[in-house]
Amino acid sequence: MDEKIKATRSLLQLVRLADNLEDLALNERLLNSLSRELRENLTKNTELATNIVQIFFFFSTFSNFHDIIATHKIGFSCLSIVEHEIKQYAALKDAYDRKRRHYKAKKITKEEMIAVKKKFEEDEVAKDTLLY
Repeated sequence: MDEKIKATRSLLQLVRLADNLEDLALNERLLNSLSRELRENLTKNTELATNIVQIFFFFSTFSNFHDIIATHKIGFSCLSIVEHEIKQYAALKDAYDRKRRHYKAKKITKEEMIAVKKKFEEDEVAKDTLLY
């Protein structure tokens, strides 16, 4: 997986220059691979999915590449990612709220609650860093 993340980071550097987009758009194998990776790994690796979405975002800034976005169903994949992240956040928040109720009922110690709160906040920051 690390190689895929490195590769998508390198591609991100390339797509940031508009002059490269035309050549990359002609590489159907690359675009097919990226869209397949996005569909298959959108819930498994947030960093990889974020990199691929950003790559397609650069294509979307020019109207002559909009057919690439539509052909590879990037909109659907993006909505699937958002839906997954919302569900994941809700589950994380529910777990935190359960622990908080246990703390109020004196079923866990203050130190345990502090550790749970710190973990919850770290997870929030990590998600925000990747998504924004």
